Amino acid sequence: MSFGRLVKEYSLHHQEENADLLEHFLENLEAANRSPHTTTAYRFGITDFLNFTLGLHRHVSEWLHFLNCQGLTPHSIAQRLSGLRSFFNFQN
Repeated sequence: MSFGRLVKEYSLHHQEENADLLEHFLENLEAANRSPHTTTAYRFGITDFLNFTLGLHRHVSEWLHFLNCQGLTPHSIAQRLSGLRSFFNFQN
C-alpha cells in the first residue's frame, strides 16, 4: 500500500511559502464569492496561525494525507478532525 510522499524537511524561512499558500487560499475564497469581510477575517486569523506555528502546519496536512492513503473515508477523516478540534478546545 502506498502512503504517498511526506515532507521531511522544514525551513525556518517559512514566511514566503506561507504567504503563497495563503494568497492561493484567499483567491479561492474570492472565486467562490465569499464576502470581503470573511476573506479579511480569514487572512488575519490564518496569518496569525501560520506565524505562530513557524511553518509546522505541514504536519496537519501530512497527517490528513496519511489518513487518506490509509483508505479512510472522507467522513472518517472529518471525525478525526472534529476530535482534534475538540482536544485543542479542551486545552484552552
